[in-house]
Amino acid sequence: MSERTRRNQARIRKLIVLYAFIALIVIIFIIFFLSKTMSSKESAREEGIEQFRNGNYEQAISAFQRSLAEEQWFSSEMDLDTRMYLATAFLRTERFRDASDCYKKLLEENDGTLNNELILSMQETADARAVIKEGGSGIPGDETIERLKKLSGEQPYLYLQLASAYVRKGDAAAAREALQSYLSVRPLNTYVAAELSTAYLKEGKTAEAKEMIEKGLACEDGTYVELLEYNSLVAAEADGDYEASFAKAEELHQRYPENESITKEYTFLYTRTHPNTEPVNPNNDALEDNSGY
Repeated sequence: MSERTRRNQARIRKLIVLYAFIALIVIIFIIFFLSKTMSSKESAREEGIEQFRNGNYEQAISAFQRSLAEEQWFSSEMDLDTRMYLATAFLRTERFRDASDCYKKLLEENDGTLNNELILSMQETADARAVIKEGGSGIPGDETIERLKKLSGEQPYLYLQLASAYVRKGDAAAAREALQSYLSVRPLNTYVAAELSTAYLKEGKTAEAKEMIEKGLACEDGTYVELLEYNSLVAAEADGDYEASFAKAEELHQRYPENESITKEYTFLYTRTHPNTEPVNPNNDALEDNSGY
């Protein structure tokens, strides 16, 4: 074998080793890339959304948390939406502190995809509801009312606590004014719309209540849509058209079969529109105040 042939063979062997090394690097990169872009994140998120839509909020929370725990490239926008779902699920299970932490994380991570003002108002709603829940349902004293009025100008979420305090005192007009003050510095969300429409209903201002319900149903968040739907039923009933009210109650009863307030209204309206039949629920307390006020 000539020297030239040996050199050519040696060069070929080197090229084979080089190409094999490059192929190995490419394979490792592909495996690494796929590991960072393919995971169970999306399937866990889809499971959470399905559970959420079925009203199984604890299961939804578990699935959303699993999704967010998975690391995956190019998933930041999806994670923002998942965290919004998670925060809403926390609110609907009255885990208000967890909801507040979720909204704080969203404010930190938001890249402009979501509305920061809406997120902030939802965080304040969670904070206010946490304090309200932890404070019990007792009637607040004048000192508490004055302290909230004094501080709410600097800390807007306290307007929500102030409104709740007026609710417990039975002053719907003052509660409405506190909520309107909150809206002077923050955008409308479904919770505030629900509380405002309830206040209007308590004051006998059905037209204003209906207008607020419509605005609430058009909000970006859907957290308290069920309460807004209930208030729309109460507003329709207040107009005295029991046939139309019963049709609305029947629709809502089918959509929210676990909602006791809607069930009671449905039962009451059934007896009004079907006077010669047995009540659908003989243990129902018709016209019980279910608004939360």
